[in-house]
Amino acid sequence: MVEFLGLVHKAMLIYYNYYSDSKGMMNFEKFTKFCKDFSLFPDIIAKGKISNFFYTLAAIHTQAEGGNNDESAMRGRSLMGNSKFGANGKAIDQPDNDVIDQHLFIEALALCAFEIPYSDP
Repeated sequence: MVEFLGLVHKAMLIYYNYYSDSKGMMNFEKFTKFCKDFSLFPDIIAKGKISNFFYTLAAIHTQAEGGNNDESAMRGRSLMGNSKFGANGKAIDQPDNDVIDQHLFIEALALCAFEIPYSDP
């Protein structure tokens, strides 16, 4: 599985670089734009699920970067049942500085892939 994600990472890096900022990070707005541009949202996955995936992974990124572990862990846990959004489509009470890196982007795509309904041929 790790080798497979490595191959996906190499193939998707060009897209990540397009949607990420100058620091090589992606915020929720850019992640949502990626999902819209590639018809993941709203065709395959709901915005609430995208939000849950993104902010949970952003909390992991914050912890890995040495952010406030208690605060980011609480944010990640609180999103698992959160379906309330502000006018901008952002989950309520989520700071604008939540970002994911290229590795977490691939993990987010893997989580989205599990949401695709498959049927046996």
